[in-house]
Amino acid sequence: MTTRVSDPGEIPKLARCAAAAFADDPLFAWLFPGEHRQAHLERFFRGVLGAYSPLRTALAIGSGADGFALWLSPEQQPRWYHYRPIVRAVAGLLLHRAVPAARLRPAYAALREQSRHHPKEPVFYLAVLAVHPSAQGQGYGRTLLGSLLDAADDAGGAIWLETSNPDNLGYYRRHGFEIVDTIQPYPQMPPFWTMRREGR
Repeated sequence: MTTRVSDPGEIPKLARCAAAAFADDPLFAWLFPGEHRQAHLERFFRGVLGAYSPLRTALAIGSGADGFALWLSPEQQPRWYHYRPIVRAVAGLLLHRAVPAARLRPAYAALREQSRHHPKEPVFYLAVLAVHPSAQGQGYGRTLLGSLLDAADDAGGAIWLETSNPDNLGYYRRHGFEIVDTIQPYPQMPPFWTMRREGR
């Protein structure tokens, strides 16, 4: 099983994969309630992937419909750049009334906390790791994550990520990540976790 660098023209396909992978994520389920969550998630991830595309390293498995990883190396962006694409993607969804008005303030508070907790020193940043539910359990996630681990270890660099699915914590720990912080800016929203893996 091998990975390849994706093409910007594949963004719609990658967004569909991510939307399916994150459909049951507690934070996304809270942010995009209702029957149109899948469509809102696709639109969200198209915005994120499109905004990251000038600087991204997106590795895909096969056609990209099964899984991909989006990550940035330490030299690819200043610290504040990590979260600007997410802010733009959320803002774009306002036109579609995807996010209930009462949840906008907590959502932006969460983004501010993400930025505030991000390391000040350069790190590799795993922005998205997505495997389509129909392809899970076949080693795709391990292969995609392994490409990032190898790149970071070759450079002696640390890796940073956030996850809002508690089921992912054990998975990332098995790959050498440790929890740094638990973040929950508002009590009504699900928490998310920052995790870090030191270079080897």
